[in-house]
Amino acid sequence: KGADLFQRREDLGAELRVIPDAGPVAQGLLKALGALKQRAQAAFHGGADHRPLGDRFNQRLQLGLDGEDLVLQMLRHLRAQLTRTEGVNLVPDGLHLSFQGVQLRQDFVFNSGHDGLDGVGPVHRVADVDAAQLRGRRVKPAEDCALLPEQRVDQVNIAVEMVAEIRSRMLYSLVQSGHSTAMLRALSYGSAASLYTDRLSGIEFYKYINEIGEQIKTDEGADELAQKLTALRDKLFVRNGMIVSLISPAEDFEPFAAALEKAVQVLPEGGNVSAEDPLRPAKAQWKFIPDKKNEAFGTASQVQYVAMSGNFLEKGYKYTGALRVLRKLLGDEYLWVNVRVKGGAYGCMCAFNMGGSSTLVSYRDPNIGKTMEVYRGIPEYLRTLEIDPDEMDGCVIGTIGQLDHPLPPSARGAQSMSAFMSRITEEMLQKERDEVLATDVEALRALAGHVEALLECEQICVVGGEAKIEEEKELFGKIEVLG
Repeated sequence: KGADLFQRREDLGAELRVIPDAGPVAQGLLKALGALKQRAQAAFHGGADHRPLGDRFNQRLQLGLDGEDLVLQMLRHLRAQLTRTEGVNLVPDGLHLSFQGVQLRQDFVFNSGHDGLDGVGPVHRVADVDAAQLRGRRVKPAEDCALLPEQRVDQVNIAVEMVAEIRSRMLYSLVQSGHSTAMLRALSYGSAASLYTDRLSGIEFYKYINEIGEQIKTDEGADELAQKLTALRDKLFVRNGMIVSLISPAEDFEPFAAALEKAVQVLPEGGNVSAEDPLRPAKAQWKFIPDKKNEAFGTASQVQYVAMSGNFLEKGYKYTGALRVLRKLLGDEYLWVNVRVKGGAYGCMCAFNMGGSSTLVSYRDPNIGKTMEVYRGIPEYLRTLEIDPDEMDGCVIGTIGQLDHPLPPSARGAQSMSAFMSRITEEMLQKERDEVLATDVEALRALAGHVEALLECEQICVVGGEAKIEEEKELFGKIEVLG
């Protein structure tokens, strides 16, 4: 978060400085951005240099975990194990944890494999630590700390504040990232994996938080919530089903792994994981059944986010790396020209993943129905596609550039963990890369059926202005106000 703030400040500051004869308003903005830079640097580096290195390290963790206190306790305990003996930080490039295959901090991730809830394996990443700058630095050995007992979930006042904060943060995120909100909700109408994600971090989760906010206004409701949270904590943070991905220099791996082995012993064994397959439960506990609702969610905004989704695997089409090239072509040409340039939207994007789930979504769009008509024109556009050989080469090269680019060790580790949890193999990735390189105009024309399959599903979700939604209410099965 500190790094993001810092970069945003730098970008905006650079733009303001090139304004000729910048007036008082611009100068005031620059002054405010200077203060933001100081805040961002303090957040990213942990404050002034005189602060103990351990405190700065924990501050980095808190920023990365975004308030997941239980996981933070786990990581603090791991750090205590690492530094107790020699007083040297054997900090890895990355540490990724998954408990029981449950993702606590969820991003909108659609790069999934084949073997999951509905043919799609969701990425389960709980927490990351990226602290390569601290490696080898001598610090005072950390004191041991209790892993779970410090976490109280039976204090009503804390619960009320926590729920209010989550609700406020969720509403802001859902509206500001309306394209992601609409895309996930539309996908949840036909995908069990996306329905699962929506319940944990999308509109469905926001509705649940509102229910919890009402529930804890009574003593009985607060007590019930505390009991559920306590039971959830005891089931979730256990050794059986915990998966760790460790990224570190070769010489640090053995001591870190040994410390990790000791650290996890404080957790109860527990778990509901198959002995044959660590990514599957021993006994199925939930079933996610998608339901096509075609909703619109009204906000105070004057712009819309228009999403349509579907699944081409269900219609008999196979995944191919050429879909990655199609994504770039549509984003740079057809969608750009028709939705951005002619339609007035800020942008438009599409995605086709290995599990067949696919989506089209516009960004800050003044239209709804007109944009959907543009989507419906894609198959015909592809069937009659004529493209210059140089432009074709540019699409392929640009696509390969997105697949093959240098990554720091922490990012490579995150990619590895994602692939493991999604059952994506090196062979699958190489096949996809080969198909990208072999893509030509005929291969792109052959993808018209894939897009038709998406459109035939008629899964629609729009997040946007209430007035505009009301004008085109016949497009939706249900309209709600998001607030």
